[in-house]
Amino acid sequence: MAGMRFSIFSLMLLSYTACVNSYSHGPPGDACFTLRPSHRRRSPQDPPSPYVVEQPFAPNGYSANTDYQITIRPLNSSIPIFKGLLCMGRDAKTSITASSTQAYGLFQTIPTDVMKFLPQNPCGGTQIGVSHRHAVQNPITGPITVTWRSPPITTTEVEVRCTIVQSELIFWQQVKPIVVTPTTLPPSTTDENTTTGEVVTMPTTTPPTTQPATTVPSQDLLAISTSQCGESKACYRKPAGCSGSDTCDFLFTQRLVTPSSDPADAIIEVELAARVSNGMGWVAVGYSTDDRMGDDDVFGCEVGSSGLVYVKNLWNPGRFNVIDNSQDGAQYLTVLGSTQNNGRISCKFQRALRTAGVTASEQRDLDLSQPYTLFFGTRSAGTASANSGLSGRHETNPVASTQTVSASSTAELNASARDRKKLQAHGALMIIAWIGASVIGLFLARFMRKAWDKPYWFLFHRGIMVFVVVVSVIGIILIFVDVEGYSDEHKTHAALGLVTVSLAFIQPFMAFFRPAPDAGSRRTVFNWAHRIVGVAAQVLGIISVNFGLDAYKKVGFDIDDKGMIVWALWLGLLGVIWVLLEIYTSVGLSSEEKGKDIPMKDVGDQEKQKAAPEKKESRDHNLRRSVFVLFAIISVVLCLALVIIVGSAEQ
Repeated sequence: MAGMRFSIFSLMLLSYTACVNSYSHGPPGDACFTLRPSHRRRSPQDPPSPYVVEQPFAPNGYSANTDYQITIRPLNSSIPIFKGLLCMGRDAKTSITASSTQAYGLFQTIPTDVMKFLPQNPCGGTQIGVSHRHAVQNPITGPITVTWRSPPITTTEVEVRCTIVQSELIFWQQVKPIVVTPTTLPPSTTDENTTTGEVVTMPTTTPPTTQPATTVPSQDLLAISTSQCGESKACYRKPAGCSGSDTCDFLFTQRLVTPSSDPADAIIEVELAARVSNGMGWVAVGYSTDDRMGDDDVFGCEVGSSGLVYVKNLWNPGRFNVIDNSQDGAQYLTVLGSTQNNGRISCKFQRALRTAGVTASEQRDLDLSQPYTLFFGTRSAGTASANSGLSGRHETNPVASTQTVSASSTAELNASARDRKKLQAHGALMIIAWIGASVIGLFLARFMRKAWDKPYWFLFHRGIMVFVVVVSVIGIILIFVDVEGYSDEHKTHAALGLVTVSLAFIQPFMAFFRPAPDAGSRRTVFNWAHRIVGVAAQVLGIISVNFGLDAYKKVGFDIDDKGMIVWALWLGLLGVIWVLLEIYTSVGLSSEEKGKDIPMKDVGDQEKQKAAPEKKESRDHNLRRSVFVLFAIISVVLCLALVIIVGSAEQ
């Protein structure tokens, strides 16, 4: 008998793959837009429906941002209770068979034992609609009453429509509501019991439609208190000693709600609050196995473009957050409330310590029963959207707890930003070596051999290149210490940098063993090898610095447009000077090409003929020296400007 039940249940799961499914976990897929199941490709029943949707307002007579009770019930007691349900706010003028990407209003309270909010993906928000939870495990046993909050604008005629499933083959699509005696609820709601189970106040989220920004009325539930910090819950607050969400610039609290020996049954409750600019932005906490961002479970509340707030569970693979469809955390996330008011965001939610996503092969949802380092971040500038807000870079360097925090911790937490001085020193040293010094050393070897009567160029060249090698090695050591070894995070920059420094490192050894000037072909081979390795190191060094600046921004350092302008000027100006001098040399305007073959005239003119090339050679030397001074000044000035920008940048 048990085997038969299992087989029947399996067939049901295979059959009901649409968004409204009376025998599944509820609506995935395109039912967010069609409000129609695909039970064996069956068509909906013709109206009228034996079930009614009662709403206490006319489609053109609702108040903005007002909570209304919506009831779904059979017409009489002889009609069997429905098994599946999907409700949304829709334009009252659209057909009941029409598909729409627009949803109006947000559901606030539901009987969570038998109902659930629609998934964020693919519907676009967790409160734009509600559905049954599980027709077998959580059967609906009576009328359903939910709370729906009207849109912030009243220009569209709106009604709450429900697709109601009586059985696998019998359902009514987009049942239009009937208007009952108008009654409204205050915008602020608290937990209460109904005939069908516990009602939980949920957050306001951004619906698929774009609505004008509005301030959601504050909720007493979200007046986060710090009175129990250090006693029954762990807290991090900034500034230290601030007394609550209305005074703290940043506030995080965490407490174990239902302790259990089984982490799957234990519940943790988190509260977040932060001050934001213009009421736009986000606040988040990340749970990490170390003190570095990457492979972190992230929870945050975010203000959408409409001014409404919603809660997200994300995964941070490195330096940004992503919504991963394989992530299970959102299914186990119970949002208790969220709001933004007077330039502050706050939210409150619960999650099981362990979810089904915690497996040996995929740690998308961390087991929160283990101790973690916590990252606290916020962004309070610009606007946010459901797709990119929390995925954007934090506004300032996130701070990390100075100790690991367990679910049962009740400590007052301290946090600080990770010291990245070694990383900044690495960047500054590499810029000095490859943007300031090495190009000057290469310029000396290429263009200044005949600029002086004595080989000063060689003395300068050798000294500068030894300096480049020493500074580069120090820079490599610093970055290895900072990232604790070789990092794959910025593979291109790391690989190019190591190759560049390796080439530079072998150059002094090649020079030490160079053959004598009269060594013939061996000297020629050395000269070409030395030149090729040197030029290759310089070119790779410039490319590596370019990738380094990009990596620098990706790890959170704020290199503004000034840094990019300086970098572009360096490339442009020095590139132009180098190319012009190459042209000058190649067309034979130097003393080495001109003046070697002087036509002889009468004996009286021989002294003038000898003086002519000497004068021309002197002009050539003076030109080269002047160009060298200009080249060196530009290189040093722009190099120092870039070093200052990189060294003073903040995360």
